[in-house]
Amino acid sequence: MQAAYTSLHLADWSQTRYIAKHPEQFHETCPALGAHPSTKSVDLWFGATLAGHYLLADLLPNKASWPVFGEVNPRKIFQCVTIGIEAGCVANNYSIGVGFDF
Repeated sequence: MQAAYTSLHLADWSQTRYIAKHPEQFHETCPALGAHPSTKSVDLWFGATLAGHYLLADLLPNKASWPVFGEVNPRKIFQCVTIGIEAGCVANNYSIGVGFDF
């Protein structure tokens, strides 16, 4: 699951670099980056969030008991949610014409 997330994260990173290089055409919607980030700030953000995602996923347990849901896998839930978010970002960017740039 981490490989799937990483692939989508790299695609989003590439698209966000494209947005940064075409400020007259696109704007970024991530509040942490601002509307027109530099490629350096994009690289720092995506590098840090990729490392953070890996570390957090590694720290989450595979099993936990929650009163309402019973036996769950917090790591799997985290991975599925973040994969879905990244897939949505990449698909949205692609649908509005954002290219890929590394």
